[in-house]
Amino acid sequence: MAYSDEPVLVRPTSRPIGRYVAIGAIFLLLALLAYIPWQKQHMDERAHDVDRGPRGGASYDVTIGGQPHQISLGWVRGPVFAITLTPAPATGTTLKVKSSFGEETLAWNDELQAFGPGTLSANPYEHYKLKLSLMDASGTVLWSDTRWAFGVVSGHQH
Repeated sequence: MAYSDEPVLVRPTSRPIGRYVAIGAIFLLLALLAYIPWQKQHMDERAHDVDRGPRGGASYDVTIGGQPHQISLGWVRGPVFAITLTPAPATGTTLKVKSSFGEETLAWNDELQAFGPGTLSANPYEHYKLKLSLMDASGTVLWSDTRWAFGVVSGHQH
């Protein structure tokens, strides 16, 4: 038997980075799976509590040109938006609506007393985040903001 005084170096085993990536991916997947039903429940609760306008849509108080107005994001003729503004806007005023279902500029309809109806359709049971821009006849933006159009919520009412 022969012994050597030279040390034998043993490389330390490194922890594979792939294991940490896999664990992180699993946690991310579980978080996403938990978020989906939570988000649906949260939006339904907000939809229950929102003020509703004459067409059943979410109604908001806004200030346009220093004057208080009320805008109501409702539906007409099934899945087509018709957005009311009280008091009624000046002649030639349009409302640009942009959301996940598309983008459209709606003119004021005296018969409906609302902007619209448009040509794009949206599910009236879903909730949509809308980017709204109110423009006068010359194209100047009078008011612009993002609002939620909460759909009809089935189930019990508060």
